[in-house]
Amino acid sequence: MYTFISSIIALFIGALLQYFFTQHLDNKRLQRNLRAEAYSDYCKGVSYLSNVTSQDGQYNALTADAKCRISIYGNSSVIAELAKLADAGSTLANPGGRKAFYSAVNAMRQDIGNETVQNHSDLQAVLMGYRDETS
Repeated sequence: MYTFISSIIALFIGALLQYFFTQHLDNKRLQRNLRAEAYSDYCKGVSYLSNVTSQDGQYNALTADAKCRISIYGNSSVIAELAKLADAGSTLANPGGRKAFYSAVNAMRQDIGNETVQNHSDLQAVLMGYRDETS
């Protein structure tokens, strides 16, 4: 009788532990997906705006929305890098702004589990469609 009761208790505890671990992992996965989506939308908006001659309200709104989501879901290192971009004038028109943007992209990559890109010129070529020696 004792083994039957202990087996039932062990089964119940195992089921509870599995439930809580599954909930925890699902929550972590959701948070990672929300961060990745916000990071992607932000990069999409900035990249688009840097490649056009006129400002497009749709992409300004996308970028603003993404920044709001990053402020909620984003890693603190990403937020710190985006603050450096704001300190540089929130523009990619100067070398300091571009460097801050590429550092922010690398922080985003690292936050979602990817390796960082050491050569900012490579990021510039991918995101902006050109390379210069000042990045």
